[in-house]
Amino acid sequence: MSQENKDTELNGADIFSDWDNLTGIQTGASSAGEISLDNLMTDGGEDHWLHLFQKTNLSGMDLVALRLLPDYTNNFKAEQAQLKAQTHLFLINLAHTHKNDLRIAGLSEEQIDQLSMGILPINWTIHLKYPLAYGGTITINNLVLMPQQPFHEDLHHFLNQQTITDAGVITPNILYVPAPKSPVYIPFNSNEMATQVIHFETTGGNK
Repeated sequence: MSQENKDTELNGADIFSDWDNLTGIQTGASSAGEISLDNLMTDGGEDHWLHLFQKTNLSGMDLVALRLLPDYTNNFKAEQAQLKAQTHLFLINLAHTHKNDLRIAGLSEEQIDQLSMGILPINWTIHLKYPLAYGGTITINNLVLMPQQPFHEDLHHFLNQQTITDAGVITPNILYVPAPKSPVYIPFNSNEMATQVIHFETTGGNK
């Protein structure tokens, strides 16, 4: 295993090459009061995104509607440091508490042991389940280990469809977020697709 996957190098910019996707804030985005995604979608908000989500390969996930926090401000340096610390704790904990899930996901015993040392398997990444701007927190309970290709890329493609529009890059009042149900996303472990959108309030905690 190469040195480049060690958790000593797992900073925010490395794990989340697009920091805007981590925070949920898009550079140059219009304010929520000026432009709303729902106003741009002629075929309806919630039903439209649920229908599109059901066409993805992201089975075994919920689709959660999250509201933009009105007072969230990005603090890249502090969030990056917190992410690095929480990622280290997450990997150590995962290798001990979810060993069977890791095996089912296809990781070898050696790869599982390496997780506890902060070494990510090839094509696996750490995903922030709920974006900070929509109430997510940088804690181990909001982190997920999942394959980078195609699942993590497909998840962010679904999010990008809501924030990158013909009108430009926006930060919608409501973001429909695919949410893995376990700290380890096991590809094709379930054929069930979400049949409804889940609504709940998040309060954040990374001010």
